[in-house]
Amino acid sequence: MTLGTVYGILIIAFTTLWLKHNSMLRKSKKFHTRLGSLQGSLNDKATSLDLLSRGVSTILSDSPKVHDLLNVHHSLENAENLLLNQGFAISSSESCAIATHATRSILVHYSGLTYDEYDEITPGLLPLTKRLDVILTQSEMKAEDIELNGNEYRRIGELFHAIGKIDRAADCYKMAHELEPEDSNSLLSLADIQRHKGDLESLDITLIDIDRERLNYAEGHLDIKTLRGNASSLALLKESDVSESDLFIAVTASESVNITVSILAKKLGSKKTIARISNTEFINNDEKISFVDIGVDELISPEVLAASEILQLLDQSAFSNSYEFEEGALTMIGTKLGANVPFIGKTIKEAASVFADVHFMPIAIQRKGTQFTMIPRGDTIFEEGDTVFFITLEEGVEEIQKLSGKSNKPIKNVMILGGSKIGINTAKELCEKKFRVILLEQNKLKAMEIDELMPDAMVIHGDGRSSELLDEEAIESMDAFISVTENSETNIMSCLMASSKGVQKTIALVENMDYFHLSQAIGIDTLINKKLLGCNIEISSAYIESTRNIY
Repeated sequence: MTLGTVYGILIIAFTTLWLKHNSMLRKSKKFHTRLGSLQGSLNDKATSLDLLSRGVSTILSDSPKVHDLLNVHHSLENAENLLLNQGFAISSSESCAIATHATRSILVHYSGLTYDEYDEITPGLLPLTKRLDVILTQSEMKAEDIELNGNEYRRIGELFHAIGKIDRAADCYKMAHELEPEDSNSLLSLADIQRHKGDLESLDITLIDIDRERLNYAEGHLDIKTLRGNASSLALLKESDVSESDLFIAVTASESVNITVSILAKKLGSKKTIARISNTEFINNDEKISFVDIGVDELISPEVLAASEILQLLDQSAFSNSYEFEEGALTMIGTKLGANVPFIGKTIKEAASVFADVHFMPIAIQRKGTQFTMIPRGDTIFEEGDTVFFITLEEGVEEIQKLSGKSNKPIKNVMILGGSKIGINTAKELCEKKFRVILLEQNKLKAMEIDELMPDAMVIHGDGRSSELLDEEAIESMDAFISVTENSETNIMSCLMASSKGVQKTIALVENMDYFHLSQAIGIDTLINKKLLGCNIEISSAYIESTRNIY
């Protein structure tokens, strides 16, 4: 290799190194330039974030309620981690304690509202309630797993109700009522849920009967399970899984069968049993003979219920319908709206805002000239001639009277047509309350027996359908006329005749449910059905006691 070649290689090498050095210098310069720019941008971002943080702090300081919800968020986050994200199992008592603490962290910011006023809840609380529901659902916890008092159960139930978690809200309301039965707000809320959900759609019902035609009809018209056979059979009861039932109802025509089967169902594991009876001695002497001890939780007599219903209707003569629930804690009242009612022409929502302090709410409306009953909504308008059914507390009865322009007219003179068990029970109760009672019975022998049984009542043998007989007994001087014979048509026609003679209050016993829609149209104040009365008691028990399975 020549010296020139060596020098050439060195020159090329040095040139290459110089070029790389210059390239590195340029890249370094660019890097420093970009670094400075980035640092400036970061400084700007930091300044902006600092300003934003100060702004948020200022806003939160002005809204302490919202600021405090951050603590609820942290509490729920901790509950979620402990209940769901742990690598090891925790005890049921620990789970309950964690869920209870999380629930109470929400309730600290919610004191409870008046009925159906969810729009006043602190903003941000409902999303946190939704998160609590998710936590409880994923951890498979129910309302009874949370250790709260009655007031707390009602308040958290209202929050669940507000976010649309109806089943969980209902469970909370039921727990609230169980712990604090004197607080009627839980019952009102529960009634609202039941009204919107429908009659029995959430219940699992099994019907047992020996009549195939009855079962076929039930299968074709109702979403229920049916079993054919004698309910007294232990094998059939076991087949029906009666041990898993929340409520067992025996309502056959045989009193002895009802009692026997109820006892068997209770012994097999049913939580609650109800038996229909006809012998009122069982009810009147309940304190001497405890049927609960032998397996029958409740005895019902349609005849006694009908008599009680009649007395209540006479006591509340201003109304066409009146039903009590939970021993008077709630009352359903039906009345026809006249032209003088102040909320005629207003929607339910408008009426609620005008009359905000009332203790009742509408649950059903039968529109004038129709045979159908509607469930009222917020935009439903009250119209003259509507028959409206209200659910109310005790103090709300007088409020409904005043607003509807009705008043209880004193009733002292009562004429009863029919010496049935209902007629006899009603006459006894009225005589004890010092009413003047006239009872008409067509069967001479039966009339004589009733006369001996009730010396305080005037018992007359005769056909109550006779206008001449009614005139002889001064029907025009009666304040109320009650027809409770075994014939529905006779009861309706006799009440119409009494109404035409000036009797202000007429009550007819009917067996055909189709007649109910006709009561107001044909001029009869009230129609009653003993089967329906018994059913109301049973179903109200089913709901109030958190029933899900009925046999």
